[in-house]
Amino acid sequence: MCQITINPTFAGTPTSTGASVTVSGTVTMTLGEPACTNLHVSVLCLQSHMASSGSTAPDAQGNWTITLSVTCTCNDMIEVNVQCVSGAECAAGANGPIVCGSGSTGTGGTGTGSSGSGGTTHCRPKASVLGFPIVIRCQLFLFIMSIGWGTALGMFLFYLGLGPASQNSFGTAVTVIWIVAGGIALIATVVYLIFCRRCLCWFWLLIWRVLWLGGILAAWFRKPICGPNCIITSYIGVGLMILAIIVLFVWQRVCKKTICDAAYEGILYTVAVFFPIVLPLVLWGFPQCTVALGNNFYGPPWGWIVLGLGFVLFWTLLVIGTASQRCSVSFPPPEWDL
Repeated sequence: MCQITINPTFAGTPTSTGASVTVSGTVTMTLGEPACTNLHVSVLCLQSHMASSGSTAPDAQGNWTITLSVTCTCNDMIEVNVQCVSGAECAAGANGPIVCGSGSTGTGGTGTGSSGSGGTTHCRPKASVLGFPIVIRCQLFLFIMSIGWGTALGMFLFYLGLGPASQNSFGTAVTVIWIVAGGIALIATVVYLIFCRRCLCWFWLLIWRVLWLGGILAAWFRKPICGPNCIITSYIGVGLMILAIIVLFVWQRVCKKTICDAAYEGILYTVAVFFPIVLPLVLWGFPQCTVALGNNFYGPPWGWIVLGLGFVLFWTLLVIGTASQRCSVSFPPPEWDL
């Protein structure tokens, strides 16, 4: 398995535009795995949200170093992300202050992982099945987990709202959906926990995604003709969406992301699940139970409120993040390199 470590001390030298910062570390390879011959290193200033990046090659012993010019100054906090872009596939993240002056050279060690709990991240570890190497795409499995558990949660709440109707063919269809979605999510979760436990600050990312999708689905199905408790479960859905927004900001803070990262994550995930998951279910799956589309509303149009919450959230994030035009987020972000 490819493993990247980042020295925790970031030596800096003041410049007229900010500072030049030196980042270094090592790359170790499992015997027989293709060598990592090129590293892409990016440095993000957490105060100015400005980023700088470059490439470097490890030496024969696996040591690497690079000096980049950044707009932040001495003692500012930076986030460093390193990814092998040729040969083996692995990545790591670290964060800390720029240290200028005497004693600024690092003493070695492992950088703080992007999981927020320390250590090295492995976003694309390799596994072997019957002797054939297989690249485990951790971001893809995390996405499958998010959609699977989110769909299962939303449809299970919908099932609870059906009441007596859950015993007919209508209830059977809902049951099949949440059981199949949950089964797929469980398989993806097992694979992820085996190979990808410390990748991409996964826990908070998963919780926000599951709550957001589950809340959207639960809030959309509201008509009492579908069950006596559908109105109650729709309230629960709106509550889950509000909780998801809070968890998204927790992810942004705990995992040392910027407001721009949160905006991109929110927008990408909503678009990714809205068209292939939400719309088919509410338009063609159970249109008689949704109040978001069409003119036959019952009581408050909660479906439109669901959409409104989403737009308010993401426009707020974008306005805050881009007000000074300082957003600098790679596309796709690391969480979406599927």
